[in-house]
Amino acid sequence: MARPDCVIALDNGAGTIKAGVIGRDAAPRLVPNCVTKTKGGRGLLGILTDWDVERLVWERVFSPEGLGCEPGHSWLMLTEPCLNLPNVQDAYDQVVFEEFGFDGYSRLTAPHWTVANDLGPLFGEPAGTARDCVLVLDTGYSFTHAVPFLRGRALLGAIRRLGVGGKLLTNHLKEMISFRQWNMMDETYLVNQVKEACCYVAQDVYADLEICRGAPRANTVIQAYVLPDFSKRMQGYVRTIRQVLWMNNERFTVPEVLFYPSDLGMPQAGVAELILQAVQATPEALHPLLYANIVLTGGNARLPGFRSRLLAELRRLVPAEYPVRIGLPDDPVAFAWHGAGCLAAGAHPSQLALDALVTTRADYQEYGTHACRRVFGALSA
Repeated sequence: MARPDCVIALDNGAGTIKAGVIGRDAAPRLVPNCVTKTKGGRGLLGILTDWDVERLVWERVFSPEGLGCEPGHSWLMLTEPCLNLPNVQDAYDQVVFEEFGFDGYSRLTAPHWTVANDLGPLFGEPAGTARDCVLVLDTGYSFTHAVPFLRGRALLGAIRRLGVGGKLLTNHLKEMISFRQWNMMDETYLVNQVKEACCYVAQDVYADLEICRGAPRANTVIQAYVLPDFSKRMQGYVRTIRQVLWMNNERFTVPEVLFYPSDLGMPQAGVAELILQAVQATPEALHPLLYANIVLTGGNARLPGFRSRLLAELRRLVPAEYPVRIGLPDDPVAFAWHGAGCLAAGAHPSQLALDALVTTRADYQEYGTHACRRVFGALSA
């Protein structure tokens, strides 16, 4: 199968699209997967909920001002959510081939792209170190997924989902700020910036709570976030002196929901137990290998202290004879996108070549979505 001159990798995250041309772009472009609407002269975040809007965003990404590739002479590598519904998958196929007219198309999950990377350096091992078993914890905008892999193939029956992502954390922070200080319920985008600038994962929640209860001058947790005025300053920033928006125990109690969703009344397991459940759903012989090769991706993995807290929580749950190792990339948001480049280059010995994972427009026109399902199921077991 002859490859086109342009292969586009588009990690279609619910919060941020990561897009670039394989072999040309050293890093992806980050595009908010959202639209804005006017309300009192202010821009508000509007999460995409239908394909008509998604198409508009993609048109901007593929335009000459964006990636500058002609879809009719390009292949598209696209991510989809884990455990995606068949009717949604059919919509992906239809939009890619019938609306944009791509010449070829590959649809996999972001964790599939993640395991195509060279994971050895994440665990202090030489580059190119092969590993048969990997567990990817993908904690993004909408959900958190624990996905076990065996020789590059996802074990579908062992995938576990937590209904907590960056969106829920932002909404929770909005409610806390609105209750304690002033109404921020219509400032989703702004509060999301506050979360990313101020929040962290506490290693000892009760110790940090005691600090917050103490004398203000001795409080090492509290921060002041200077809000933008949307005239001269469009982005807020953190200062250590008394200023507009105080961030106290919100800094760590909001991310705590990732570890204990029951704090919000959600009857679900936290991220540590999520990994435990995913591993226990695999054959017992794989358990020590999966615990020793956990990779973190997604925006929530950037929270300071997330990796060390998760390691401590897991160590208490995992049998003592099993080693627990967690790899955190320098940029967990773009790590999956870089894996698409490795997948396209055939750099991962346990992965199928990209040519075997692409459905051409000719195949789609002849067989429809059945051609896509047959090809894209090759990396699942």
